[in-house]
Amino acid sequence: MSENIFESLIDTTKMQKKRSLWFNAWMRLKRNKRAMVGMVIVLFFILIAVFAPLIAPYHFDDQELDRAFQFPSKEHIMGTDNLGRDIFSRIIYGSRISLRLGIISVAISTGAGIVIGAISGFYGGKVDNVIMRVMDIFQSIPAMLLAITIAASLGPGMGNAMIAIGITRTPGTARLIRGMILSIREMEYVEAARAITASDFRIIFRHILPNTLSPILVNVTLGVAGAIITAAGLSFIGLGAQPPLPEWGAMIAGGRNYIQRYWHLVTFPGIAIMLVVTSLNLVGDGLRDALDPRMSR
Repeated sequence: MSENIFESLIDTTKMQKKRSLWFNAWMRLKRNKRAMVGMVIVLFFILIAVFAPLIAPYHFDDQELDRAFQFPSKEHIMGTDNLGRDIFSRIIYGSRISLRLGIISVAISTGAGIVIGAISGFYGGKVDNVIMRVMDIFQSIPAMLLAITIAASLGPGMGNAMIAIGITRTPGTARLIRGMILSIREMEYVEAARAITASDFRIIFRHILPNTLSPILVNVTLGVAGAIITAAGLSFIGLGAQPPLPEWGAMIAGGRNYIQRYWHLVTFPGIAIMLVVTSLNLVGDGLRDALDPRMSR
């Protein structure tokens, strides 16, 4: 009974500190104009992804061959592609695919990285040495080359592309979590949890990992941006989303043979990728500064 009361007091104290820290971080983030602009743009793309069928004037695969290669006009504000499909509608629907690829890929890498990094950092010794050497092997291979190799082995498709990108990004996340746990596992509240004979699982997931949330959040935000670029690269070479899905990288690949005469086929998907990735990077940088008062300006 006394152990439960003692542990609840520890948790209550930590929760009060966290609320104050998160509130102060939000106030610092609000003062960062670049981060807020990035957040607005990201939320805009999320909204158009959610409401794509209501916003897009055409379905992404509606073909009108007699209207192929039209330049931007009132009827097709971003023009049409080689099959007469409305580029604006395809970019709107493509936001669903690109964001899903980025988010799910990072969810895979974050989940795997947390488990691997937590085990490595908490237990240390031979376990840590073996795990980190395996991570070193993965990190010694260029990320894009590793993603291409895994995706080619699994076969083309969105699901396999997500797995490939997730595996590629796992070592970096695992190292981040390991480093955080190495600095946290000797803190007083962890020693207190050990003193009341809390299990390793409870110490890791109840007391240690919640205190690594700030760097994980920053890593996820920046990771989604990188995953979207990697997914676009895989789709560009035919290993990601398959036709007729309007993934932005696949749209650029479809228009590259006509780029000299029909610039709009690749320009608008490229701008969409640039806006989302830049905005996510701005938000990630803003979160990093907001969650670390020493870096705030």
